[in-house]
Amino acid sequence: MIERSGYGIIAAALLLSAAFYLFYPVISALF
Repeated sequence: MIERSGYGIIAAALLLSAAFYLFYPVISALF
């Protein structure tokens, strides 16, 4: 699975940034 090295942190950061860029226009449009 995810090794206890920097790859897990990098993957989590990429997922968070991708989710942020995907949902930010929707949230800004709603609010």
